[in-house]
Amino acid sequence: YSLQAVCRGLPMMFMGTETHQDKWWNVDEQHKMNWNFVENHDPLAKQMMNLVAAANKLRLSFPSLTDDHAPVRFCHLDYQNRVLGFVRGSLLVVLNCSESQWEGRDYEVQTDSVNRKFKQVFNSQAAEFGGWEASWSSADRNLSSSVHARLPVNLPKWSVTVYERQE
Repeated sequence: YSLQAVCRGLPMMFMGTETHQDKWWNVDEQHKMNWNFVENHDPLAKQMMNLVAAANKLRLSFPSLTDDHAPVRFCHLDYQNRVLGFVRGSLLVVLNCSESQWEGRDYEVQTDSVNRKFKQVFNSQAAEFGGWEASWSSADRNLSSSVHARLPVNLPKWSVTVYERQE
C-alpha cells in the first residue's frame, strides 16, 4: 500500500488489506469482514492500520503526490539489488524490492540533488508498522547528499522510504 500512496493515481484497498484479513478472493457470500481484528486490537491489524494511516497522511501532506500531472523522475536504478528511486516534487522515494537490507547508512541512493539536505519522512518498516526503530536512516532523520548527488541511507528489506529535500 505504501507504494500506491506515493505513485500516480488513487491508492486502493483490496479485500481487507488494511486489517490483514484472511481468505482473500473468497467467493462465498457468507464470508464477511472479520471485525474482530479491529475490535480485539489484533497487533498485526493495528500495525497495518497505522501504516495505511501514515501513508495516507504522507500523500495528503505533499501536493506532488496527489497531482497526476506532476513529473516523476527516475534517478536510481539498481537492477542487481532490486532498488528503485524516483523523485516526485520535493520527495525522493526509494523502493527496495528484495530481502537484502543495508544498515549503518551503507547504501547510497543516486539523487538529483548535489550537496542537499534531506529529511526522512516515511519508512514502511518503522516499528509502529511491525518493523524496527533502527530501520530509520538516522535518529533525527536528517541526511545530506554528496558532491556526487548520492545519499547514504539505511535501506530495510521490502520497504518504501521517503525523503523530503530541504530548501
